[in-house]
Amino acid sequence: MARIVKIIFTVLFSLLLIFFILAILGYHWMNQSLPHVDDKVTIQGLADSVMVYRDGYQIPHILARNDEDLWFIQGYITAQDRFFQMDYWRHLSQGSLSNMLQEGCEKTDLLMSSIQIEKVADTLLSRLSSDNQKIYSAYTNGVNAYLKQYHNRLPLEYQLLHHEPAPWKVEDCLAVFLGYLFFMEFGGRESLIIPLFKTQANLKPIQKLLSHTLDSAPQVKDRIKTIVFLKQWNEAQTEGYLPNLLTGAHAWVVPETLTTTRKPLFAMNLPGMYDLPVIYYEIHLYSPLKNASGFSLPGFPALLYGYNSSLAWGGEYDLWIENPFATAYTNKDSDFSFFNVFNSSSLSDPGDALFQILQAENAIEGNSILETLKITGFSWVCVDTFGNVVDNSHPSKVIHFNSISHWMDQRTDMLMAEYSPVSMIDCQQIQIDNRSVLAEHLLPLLLHFLPENAECQEWINRFKKWDKNMRIGDPEALVFEVWTQKIVENIFLKKCNPIVLKSFMSLPGMWQSALIILLYEYSNNRDHLLNTPLFDSFEQKILLSFQDAIHEIERDQGKDVLKWSWGKAHALTFKHLLADMEAFALSRSLGVQQPLVLGSYSIDGCYASMADNCIHQGIKRCSGGTVARMIVDLNELDNTLSILSTGQSGQMNDVHYQDQVSLFTRGYYHPNLFDLDKIKKTGWPCFIGIPETHR
Repeated sequence: MARIVKIIFTVLFSLLLIFFILAILGYHWMNQSLPHVDDKVTIQGLADSVMVYRDGYQIPHILARNDEDLWFIQGYITAQDRFFQMDYWRHLSQGSLSNMLQEGCEKTDLLMSSIQIEKVADTLLSRLSSDNQKIYSAYTNGVNAYLKQYHNRLPLEYQLLHHEPAPWKVEDCLAVFLGYLFFMEFGGRESLIIPLFKTQANLKPIQKLLSHTLDSAPQVKDRIKTIVFLKQWNEAQTEGYLPNLLTGAHAWVVPETLTTTRKPLFAMNLPGMYDLPVIYYEIHLYSPLKNASGFSLPGFPALLYGYNSSLAWGGEYDLWIENPFATAYTNKDSDFSFFNVFNSSSLSDPGDALFQILQAENAIEGNSILETLKITGFSWVCVDTFGNVVDNSHPSKVIHFNSISHWMDQRTDMLMAEYSPVSMIDCQQIQIDNRSVLAEHLLPLLLHFLPENAECQEWINRFKKWDKNMRIGDPEALVFEVWTQKIVENIFLKKCNPIVLKSFMSLPGMWQSALIILLYEYSNNRDHLLNTPLFDSFEQKILLSFQDAIHEIERDQGKDVLKWSWGKAHALTFKHLLADMEAFALSRSLGVQQPLVLGSYSIDGCYASMADNCIHQGIKRCSGGTVARMIVDLNELDNTLSILSTGQSGQMNDVHYQDQVSLFTRGYYHPNLFDLDKIKKTGWPCFIGIPETHR
């Protein structure tokens, strides 16, 4: 008996030992790709030693002794955290995802190949100045130094895909930027969609809204080509690899006369897709000639948005196609439509502006530098420590970059007046304000169309008491949002091609603006418009839309109104780029319990509020919105605040993959240090890159 017990004990002990050994090996396997943040590493390609301090949120503060090493280490450090994302975006932008994923992305590749980003990147490459060529090359060398050191311990995605990445190239930097530019507002999709929508819907009453688009209606052949292209876009989206569309950035300035410190405050909401990781990467760059911090685009050197010791800058990279129908053509060997979205003859190297802005000493100089960034539709603002505010298109003291800014301006001004003098804490509250200015404009008009019967009276009373705040628990917010969408759909459903209508409804702020103008036009000219085609059965459609909204919400959230919630529909879900792939499903069965999906997180606000967290398209569908925020205190840069919606790291097994989610969803921020002496005294982990010659 004792022998049997001994055997059982030995077997159990052996199994336990094997389990612990496998656990240790598994932990090592899972974490071997994580960056070394507190170590000295010899890196081939450095000219001098470089220090990289990492704060509590893994944000790197790079201290280099020369510019070439600065760009080199930016590429190296960004790749440590985000290389898979960089690799994905270069393949996506160039229409070569199949080379990386091998499955289910043929339509995506076909669509992106039709945009011809790879060709445009090659054109820009041939035009690079010698100085910019050195910057791109240094960044590229840094990325490749990472690949060389980590070639046998790359992120988990490569192990699951059995894919070995190719070396990074300078043209990959340009392709990633062009891809970002394309998805920012879908490569000028307004200029493609609105002329079609205007032609089909006979929109004379809202010409003001569409005045910035093409005045002439597209020819039949052009309409067909564009509809085919939009159809191809929708079909490619079904594969699940296209990013959700980006939304317009929202930037504003509190002038020095309205702040507690008598220095300006600069605030920005940055648009993005609800992907894991998000599109932006926060970083602080220092060399003897540069000292700047902000949000960068992984795969591209420098910063997209940020601040230095003298000024802050930001804007909207809104690509506008000046003559979209002239750019459309059909390949003679294919039925596929092609669009020359990028006018490569006039498009400049983005580095001409984004490398120089880091050293700008005031808003006027910053404005002159950004003017060299030749992107049609690009808007920006620069504000400096002297109180100067320079904007390329908006002369007012508060600058916005948003397609519905004509009512957002009013809310911002009102909030600044309410909080004046404005502090950093006040600025945070303004930035996450959830009051819907759309509801303020529309609801009084809409209530006139509801009959005072038993069915509608309850909601008339509810809406009259509602304060127009889009709070998580408010059923009024939910009904209002779904109702307004139903109105636009019902008005134009029989007038427009379904693809065109769906595309128009995807334009952030555009359908809301159209509805406001339609309602005002009808309210002011009811007798004149009553029998026109556009306003045929207008009042009945508004009532029908209300009934449709109520029925849809009942199907989704039940019949008990007290249990209806805006938060159930208005929720963020962050999804890994490849979460639906078979290889990742297999990782679950193997016990790799990494977060491929985060959420959902109910959140206040809406697109028409300062807290423009989501573009809401129907119940339970938030396709994109704000993914990063920044508030710069130009009186004391160490007071600057920022937040990413998920985290700095792109590696699923890193704690910094999702450590900012709870802050972001509650409207909080984390602090940013800018002063180098303070950074050195923090005790943060410090990575030191050593050139081979110093060994």
